[in-house]
Amino acid sequence: MLIYVLELRWLQSGTTIVYMYRNGFAELAHDDYSDSPLKLSLLAGRIVIGNIEDPEVQYCVFGIYFCFIKKSTKKQEQSIVPKLELIAAEYSCHELLSFTESWLSPQVSNEAILLPGYKTPFRRDRVGKAGGGVIVYVKDNLNCSERRDLVVCGIECIWLEVRFKTKKYLYGTFYVPPNSSPQVWDNIEQSIDLALSCNLDIIVTGDFNTNQLRNTTNDRISMIKAQFSLHQVISDPTYITEHSSSLLDLILVNDPVNLLFSDVGAPLLDQIRYHLPVIGILTQPCKLHQVFKRKVYMYDRGDYDSYRHQLSLVDWDALFISNDVDVIARAITDELIDKADKNIPNRIITVRKDKPPWLTADIKRMIRKKNRIHKRAKKKNSAPDWTKFRLVRNKCNKLVLNSKTDYFSKLSTKIISETHGGKQYWSLIKSLMKCDSSDSRNIPPLQIDDDLICEDTKKAKIFNDYFCGQSNLDDSNTHLPDIPDTRTDGLGDMIISENEVVDILKILDVSKASGPDQKLQFVANTGYMRIKENILLP
Repeated sequence: MLIYVLELRWLQSGTTIVYMYRNGFAELAHDDYSDSPLKLSLLAGRIVIGNIEDPEVQYCVFGIYFCFIKKSTKKQEQSIVPKLELIAAEYSCHELLSFTESWLSPQVSNEAILLPGYKTPFRRDRVGKAGGGVIVYVKDNLNCSERRDLVVCGIECIWLEVRFKTKKYLYGTFYVPPNSSPQVWDNIEQSIDLALSCNLDIIVTGDFNTNQLRNTTNDRISMIKAQFSLHQVISDPTYITEHSSSLLDLILVNDPVNLLFSDVGAPLLDQIRYHLPVIGILTQPCKLHQVFKRKVYMYDRGDYDSYRHQLSLVDWDALFISNDVDVIARAITDELIDKADKNIPNRIITVRKDKPPWLTADIKRMIRKKNRIHKRAKKKNSAPDWTKFRLVRNKCNKLVLNSKTDYFSKLSTKIISETHGGKQYWSLIKSLMKCDSSDSRNIPPLQIDDDLICEDTKKAKIFNDYFCGQSNLDDSNTHLPDIPDTRTDGLGDMIISENEVVDILKILDVSKASGPDQKLQFVANTGYMRIKENILLP
């Protein structure tokens, strides 16, 4: 899946990113990938690999990730629940997340395992005993549905039908316990056969617990590949122990052209034995969650003496040459903001509403650093590099957990504080409720006949046409009644004194954020005393 975003994001595998220009394309490949199939396939699709420092980058291309994490060997820690914070921090930009061995039971509700920005997860828990289980998270901007008709009794799997504008895929996640009986493998073959009979391209992923590094042709995976003409795209080990490494977590596709990129990522958990996440990117465009830019000012670092001095040098009389009060107001505002930009440090930030609020820039940098070190450790395979990776990984995980704890601790302190007004109180309550909810303001893609509608404007038109069509009345031969004009008084001349304007400026709430017009209450209140003689006219 190709995701067009307004920022740069790192590939899970290391220090390279995939991006394309808004106008035209260029080749700026990372040295490590100069001869790789990734570079060639991306360039064939007019997409390039480049460095994150390039200022000309406008859009980033990212994709579906398949992540499988073996849980802890301690029973109380094996569930996916205590790892949701790490998952949200590491994988929140991915469109599909599949986890095996979720260790969930019916006593664990869906509300307890929600991830911000994702739909209610699709899950299949093991029945009758603890362990096992499969769970899949899907971004709420994707159109998908569960295909229970493809699930055969006796196996742990989830089939989803994922719909794009021009194509549909069947996405299956499997967990096969070690030493499974031949009947289990027969049921898996039957399930894959049912999926292929739908005449859709399929993606089969999961933990199959059969080592594909042995290069044997008589194991069940090799037989399934030969029987259904499937291609296994993962080649590096995905399960690491003290003395061995195995390839257990796989991605099988019936058409390799559908898969733009595949790789093995860095481990998420601090364990002696662990599974690595496997990653795949589909060649299908997908609409990303909306993000927006906002300018923020660091008021505590402003030089207000210089700010007031520069305001005193402005020729305010020249701004009053127009008789249009709106033109004058805009001119005054522009001067205030221009001088504020020069004397108060500011920067443009990107706001993503589906991102966990405790996921800070420091955590993102630490995650990128961890992935770079993991890539170097895989390449050199030296003990010092692996030791350094484990230290950074543990530090990153600790940073994530502490950040979430500190965030909610500060929220609790603000709620019980008596210094906040009603508006701030309810704003805090809303932020707390949002953190524990999967509700999204994003409307998922709409299926209209055979078309998939992803654009917000088209969605709005469809809803508008539908609701308008519910009350169509034939008013061709009707006449509107005469309604008498009830107006008795009109708005005449208004007299506003200078003192009234000064009083209004004084009572501005400087703690409020500036609106979309960037009128700065704090800046206006700081500078009005210097310029009031020039701009306050009767």
